[in-house]
Amino acid sequence: MFGTKKQKYEKKDELSYERVRQSWQQDLRAHIRKLFKPEILSKEWFLMTALLENIASVALMEEKTDYSATDSKVKQVKKGMKDDRSLWDGEDLCIRYIIEEGKLNMLVRTLAEYKAYVITLKPQDLKQFYQPLKLDEDTTIAKMDKFESSLGYILKVAFNSKECLQTCDIPLLVKHIECTLTHATGGNFKLKTESKSKQEILIFYYLASLVTCIEQLNESQVIQLLRDKQILPLTIKYIHSFSSSLNDTTLKVICTFVSKLMGHEDFTAFKDQITNETKTTLVSFYESYIKASIKGNYALKKEIRALVDFCIRYK
Repeated sequence: MFGTKKQKYEKKDELSYERVRQSWQQDLRAHIRKLFKPEILSKEWFLMTALLENIASVALMEEKTDYSATDSKVKQVKKGMKDDRSLWDGEDLCIRYIIEEGKLNMLVRTLAEYKAYVITLKPQDLKQFYQPLKLDEDTTIAKMDKFESSLGYILKVAFNSKECLQTCDIPLLVKHIECTLTHATGGNFKLKTESKSKQEILIFYYLASLVTCIEQLNESQVIQLLRDKQILPLTIKYIHSFSSSLNDTTLKVICTFVSKLMGHEDFTAFKDQITNETKTTLVSFYESYIKASIKGNYALKKEIRALVDFCIRYK
């Protein structure tokens, strides 16, 4: 008569999400309209960081929560690029508002410029930014990490939508990915537990979304950009350097990107980038990770079939 404890908790969750959703509808668009590209590490930049953090929390919640347009009940599901619905078919307000308010490419540009800047920033140079604002170094570094992770997560969620990728400045995005990968594989980057929210990890989610949706984009442009910016060789180098330190989720995302690229009809454009070192690295990666991961996991094996076939061919 009173229902199970599980049912009570589920009902409580539904009511909680519904209240949050109503609050979003009132305030979220106004917050997104306030987004702008501030001067890096300026007073306005610090204020922008707090705004981005709040918007990112909404985007991440919406990513894992499905609101049915005909049913007020909240369904906890994992959504992604395979969902064929339009961005406007559901009730994912955050990313929709970012598109409607024309903020997507501003966010891409802000992240690209920020990452390119901080890669060359020396620790001793931070003082000139935080001392006038009466902050300390630890607070500033924490804010920098939060800025990068919040902006990075917003774009990660956005690129689950084909409409966002169709709107995105793809050349700028790929240039940013090249810059980040070059830095990561240059020998100075150290992969840490907290690195999961940094661009050195999140760029592979962008790449996986890009190649998954490639047929709905300018395919020849995407292939040419990936080739010209050496994204495949840089990714293989990244695998060689960090595969043993990455978590399972990130490794699967990297596999998805590489496999879908290999499975594309124009992959022959990358033929000159497949060196003996590339083959050796991928075969080693197959033996150390892929082989065990696809054992009994037929869905994953199907998802990364082109990569598996490549590795087996050159074993």
